[in-house]
Amino acid sequence: MKRQELLDHLYDISEMEKELKLNPKQTDFYDYLDDIGSKEINGVYNIQSSKFLRPIKPQSDYFWDRLHYSPHQNMLTIKKATRFSIEPMSRANFIAIRYVYNGNIKIRIHKESFPLKTNDVLLLSDNISLSQQLHHEDDIVFTLMFEKEFLINNILNYLTQQSIITKFILDFITDNKYKQNYIVFHGKDNDRIKYVIEDILCEYMDPSPNGEALIKSYITILLLEMLKCSYEFSNLATEKNSYLLTNILGYISENYRNCTLEDLSKEYNYSIKIYK
Repeated sequence: MKRQELLDHLYDISEMEKELKLNPKQTDFYDYLDDIGSKEINGVYNIQSSKFLRPIKPQSDYFWDRLHYSPHQNMLTIKKATRFSIEPMSRANFIAIRYVYNGNIKIRIHKESFPLKTNDVLLLSDNISLSQQLHHEDDIVFTLMFEKEFLINNILNYLTQQSIITKFILDFITDNKYKQNYIVFHGKDNDRIKYVIEDILCEYMDPSPNGEALIKSYITILLLEMLKCSYEFSNLATEKNSYLLTNILGYISENYRNCTLEDLSKEYNYSIKIYK
């Protein structure tokens, strides 16, 4: 696919988006989530990779339906976010890159909300509860999703061992409980990220004879370009422990005259042995 053909269709609106623009109840959007995952007691959708990373029935001759039928889905899956929608909290068991091609969107991860702007990249680990809001027609967001095997076999060997992305991927593969949960790369000063994303999309939707090798190379280049950007990251496990420690110290400060280990245990639902 030529780059210009891709650019000509960037802002095409699907039938679902037309309905959402007129009626924000999002019925069809939630039905789709029910089809690919299960809703947990806390309201978070647990997305099953076996259902999500697979072709879905085309809506029409909508240009971006081509994403669902790429022969390269054995390597990665690419989705274009639905505009005029608020995506419910969901989590999945694969690593993902969310790229804001254009616009300003709002991301919520657990209890933290923050904006993503044009050319920002969110690198997201597995089992992280996330919601996003896309309210405008010019909000264009793509998500690239990877299984462990693809990262192990095709990507790690080409990244420096000391890079933050290498550590992020290794923590995901080894299921490190102290791993970074997400990293936001701010790409406003790196136009090459946008060009590489376009290259990936063109090859993914209309593969050439050497498409598989090209996509692997483009993804490696994308990660290397991301390393040139400023970034910020979060470890939710560390944040949770810090929050707990702050609360415990505050409780002790207020009740120091008669505070006991048993009181702390009951207040924070922890075993006395942990405090000892």
